[in-house]
Amino acid sequence: FALLADKIHFVHMRDLFVEEYPWRKLLALLNGIGYTGYCCAEIPASADPVRVMKYYRALFLAYQDRL
Repeated sequence: FALLADKIHFVHMRDLFVEEYPWRKLLALLNGIGYTGYCCAEIPASADPVRVMKYYRALFLAYQDRL
């Protein structure tokens, strides 16, 4: 990560609901380098997009211990 830290300008995230992936570690590392760019999450289509967006927002915040 340290070798690429200064080259990270955009983060594409998928399968945010997969708890086995080290999301907390990734977000902590990004925070540690002062990353202020965008994180784009792949989110499947839904008949209730507002509910799904709230769910993904909650996941994103939880992985950062910000809930």
